[in-house]
Amino acid sequence: MKRIITILVFLIGFSVALKAQPNTGNFAMQFDNEGITSVMHFYVPADYDSTKSYPFIYGWHGAGMAGSSMRDMLYIVLAEKYNAIVTCPDANNLNGQPSSLLTNLINQSYQYTLNTYNIDMEKIVITGFSWGGAISYQLGLGNPEMFNGIIGLAPAIGAFSEGMWANIKSIRMATILGDKDFNFSAVNALMTSVSERGGEILYKIKPGVEHVDNAYFNSQEFLDDYSECWEFVLNTGTVVEEQTPIDLAEFSVYPNPATDYLVVENLRDTEVKSIELFDVTGRLVKTFDSENETNDISDLETGFYVLKVTTPAGVTTKKIIVE
Repeated sequence: MKRIITILVFLIGFSVALKAQPNTGNFAMQFDNEGITSVMHFYVPADYDSTKSYPFIYGWHGAGMAGSSMRDMLYIVLAEKYNAIVTCPDANNLNGQPSSLLTNLINQSYQYTLNTYNIDMEKIVITGFSWGGAISYQLGLGNPEMFNGIIGLAPAIGAFSEGMWANIKSIRMATILGDKDFNFSAVNALMTSVSERGGEILYKIKPGVEHVDNAYFNSQEFLDDYSECWEFVLNTGTVVEEQTPIDLAEFSVYPNPATDYLVVENLRDTEVKSIELFDVTGRLVKTFDSENETNDISDLETGFYVLKVTTPAGVTTKKIIVE
């Protein structure tokens, strides 16, 4: 995979004859990929005008997933709404094949789109589901100069390379992840670390949603969430104000270390929006009633936790030890 995320902009791959009148609508193209037929799927607005520039959505399907499912989702949710061009490589037949074939597919599909259509170079987003979400993060963080944003849908990725970590402040990211996803712990820890290390990320945890969840992915809620991610990574939506730290002296938190209970005492009767306790992976484990100063934590495992108090003036956090 490391070979995939290097100097892609300089690789032309296999040449595809450009046409004076490029294709529009839904269509597919094939090329001989070292003896295997690789397929690239496209969606181009029917009224495409070469004098105008268009957003570019580079979409990747999940492993073994029908590529049409990802394509249909992108066409309906994003492309039609934002009048964008979509390119979706189909990599299902490359499973178990040399990594060079996937590299060829990436180069061919990306370069064909940029060479054939008038792309808005400030609106190129890579996105994918599951394995495709992992590819999106690997390519996006490996080549931030090629993309303006990354959107992962339940991305099946639990670690970044050193080079990817070095680029987390170079590109805006968004992830949608169900808390019932089989890979939740690993992905949640990674996305939490991105935020802690200063990456600009919109991280949406969806309660009760599994890795493959048709009820959610076919809902208006998903349409709204995906659109919010698009606007966030391109910085075209509402700017989220940074939370301002507040004075911890306004609250007393004890005992610490704690065993059975934790007291959060509001010393100055400050208005409280929420009091939350997170484990070291960033998972919310407790929500405390701000009017109930003594909170039961007897069911928590021993270890480190982070208490977060949010008020209209900002937020404060405190490390808690449970013994």
